[in-house]
Amino acid sequence: MELWKIIERDYEISNKGRIRSLKTIPFILKTRIDRYGYEIVTLHLDGKALTRKIHRLVALAFIPNPNKLET
Repeated sequence: MELWKIIERDYEISNKGRIRSLKTIPFILKTRIDRYGYEIVTLHLDGKALTRKIHRLVALAFIPNPNKLET
């Protein structure tokens, strides 16, 4: 089962690493591989393009951090 959680206001990420936009009609964003082999996506917030690694977004959304350790 695929679970979705809201990240970065206008976007959701699933536990399978898919990201969708909530701005208009929800659609899955395309990802790409960076030069180090990590899957990345570009999110647009407040007129700025932000590149994020998929595995980090999944971890922030789905892995609890009760001790508030640095992310």
